[in-house]
Amino acid sequence: MTETSSGLIYTEVVGEICHVTLSAPEKLNAVDHDMVVALRDTCAPIFKDANVKVVVFRGAGRGFCAGFAHEGICSISHNSQAALMKRWIISCSPSMTFWNSWAPVTRL
Repeated sequence: MTETSSGLIYTEVVGEICHVTLSAPEKLNAVDHDMVVALRDTCAPIFKDANVKVVVFRGAGRGFCAGFAHEGICSISHNSQAALMKRWIISCSPSMTFWNSWAPVTRL
């Protein structure tokens, strides 16, 4: 099993199957900026690996993913919120390769 440098994602390749585990169970694996960056950095090489035929996503702890993490957003100015959202959208773009991946993607 391989851990990302941030410790937010673990991967394990077994044969032609890559298991990707979101590992922030204390916040139900909610997606924040750090998680988006970790997903982007983790998934880009996986989706380019011709030996991986299936990618399975799962979440550590009691939930797969609680959705978008809003903590810290309300305490910053409107202009800063807009800039932050723009950065997140740009960061998410490579992660959206899930939908364009040639390998079937599922979650457990």
